[in-house]
Amino acid sequence: MKWCGVVVMILSVLASAQAEWFNGLTIEAPREPYTEAVFTEAATALEPNWVAVVPYGFVTPGSSDVQFKIKRQWWGESLEGTEAQIRSARRLGKKVLLKPQVWLMDGSYTGDLDFETEKEWQALEQSYRAYVFHYLESEQGRSVDAVCVGTEWENWVRKRPEFWQQLIRDIRKTYPGLLTYAANWDAYTEPPFWTELDLIGINAYFSLGSAGWKKWKPAMEDFSRKVGRPVVFTEFGYRSVERTLEEPWAEVNGRRVDNAEQLQALEKLFKTFWTEQESDWFRGGFLWKWHLRAGRKMSHGYTVQDKPAEALVREVYSQRALTK
Repeated sequence: MKWCGVVVMILSVLASAQAEWFNGLTIEAPREPYTEAVFTEAATALEPNWVAVVPYGFVTPGSSDVQFKIKRQWWGESLEGTEAQIRSARRLGKKVLLKPQVWLMDGSYTGDLDFETEKEWQALEQSYRAYVFHYLESEQGRSVDAVCVGTEWENWVRKRPEFWQQLIRDIRKTYPGLLTYAANWDAYTEPPFWTELDLIGINAYFSLGSAGWKKWKPAMEDFSRKVGRPVVFTEFGYRSVERTLEEPWAEVNGRRVDNAEQLQALEKLFKTFWTEQESDWFRGGFLWKWHLRAGRKMSHGYTVQDKPAEALVREVYSQRALTK
């Protein structure tokens, strides 16, 4: 009977994932406490139905420990600030994705992180587990609608998949909501644990040449059907700079500001994927990102705040449909 109950729960959650549509927005954790008016503006400006809350942890050079509960964290990344954002989102009727995410303090890419000894790997895994459950076991963390168990850990997933499989099982023991993992755009086929999650999470910074999405979309759909899980873009967005479609993940590197290119890039993405709302393989995504702090509406950044693309996203999200 115990296993029957577990199977029923998993099937119920999977059905929910396949029915859900994510017009999502990632909120940047604020450095200091915000007013409710500021959060309301952020969470309603684009009319999203989901909000992603991201409490960053940190790994310093030469260390194998994920640091959290430290002075380096902004208020919005602390447990107090994270819970405040979840409560604010709930008051506005938004569903919440809790997305603990790690920043490597030397600026290197998380997917390349590697260690030589078993001791170092075990230290990383122990501290990462503590970091995730620090938020997930809080009063507000237990109430979120979805949890992202990790973001762009290619090397770690490749070398030590057993850790991730056990982490997922341990979360499932007490958490009943949707689970996903945020894979980088060029590595989403690698994780061996997609069937243990509810959604295939992809950070969709695909490099688009002349073929555009024609090169990538069919492969994603095929993979979704093979695994039996729908795709959600755990992150998508474009800097408002020239040649933003070539390497959406890249730093500005001298490229001039071009709000029109950001707008055109998002139009292409929406016309390609937001027309799939009746499909069973794609379920929307989370725009990266919206700043709560004044002065962070960077002209060259990913945000659409005070740019032509803001009106486009609002229109798409509010209508929840886009004709081909």
